[in-house]
Amino acid sequence: MKYGLIGHPVSHSKSPLLFKAAYNGRDDMTYDLIDRESFEDAFKVFMDGYQGINVTAPFKEEAFRKADVADTISRELLAVNILTRKDGRLYGYNSDFWAIRDLLVPFAQENPRSKVLVVGCGGAAKAAALAALKLKLHVTVANRNYRKACDFCFTGAGMTPMRLDQAPSYIDYFKAVIYAVPVKVDFAELLPADKGSPALSGASAGGRIEPVSLELMTAAWAFMDDITSSIYLSEGSSVAYEIGRAHV
Repeated sequence: MKYGLIGHPVSHSKSPLLFKAAYNGRDDMTYDLIDRESFEDAFKVFMDGYQGINVTAPFKEEAFRKADVADTISRELLAVNILTRKDGRLYGYNSDFWAIRDLLVPFAQENPRSKVLVVGCGGAAKAAALAALKLKLHVTVANRNYRKACDFCFTGAGMTPMRLDQAPSYIDYFKAVIYAVPVKVDFAELLPADKGSPALSGASAGGRIEPVSLELMTAAWAFMDDITSSIYLSEGSSVAYEIGRAHV
């Protein structure tokens, strides 16, 4: 059976190693990196011979529209990071939400109803914002495309949109920052070493930590994105969703 990851770029991805570790290097399973600039080109490769795929930036929202059946969280986010084929239908799941939620639980318990800034408005950022919202944190979504941030925040009461260039003026207002942009932007200046607010990335979203460099945050988020999408790709990704839902 063939599995893989679609996105662009994905050459840095650790998903093949994680997949091999999760399934003990089984010879009957292969995992490929499918790097295409066009979602339709990547999707065609998947449909031509793969049982299931992980989806990363910038294709999560387009992948959702291809799913015949999607889980509840995916429908809230309008994004999936897993597509599997079964009985002639495509099933979509979003494991980003559950992984990020689990990472945020300790922080939310220690800092109830605190204010959190999510930077970005792609699939991973939306999952982070929704996870924080469901943990009763007050969420602000900062994005270069303000209209996109407004449209997303309109879907969830309790989220506030913000222009990215406004964020430096309000950085001390937030207890935590979740950086969810897969490319380097001029945002590192918002997290100087003398600030008390923790910078949360996918691999370090547990408690109060010192702000880290943009490069480290980006790398950590990319690694987390691999983790959230790889483990349950095979042998029934619906199981992953049911396990995650049981945590609520």
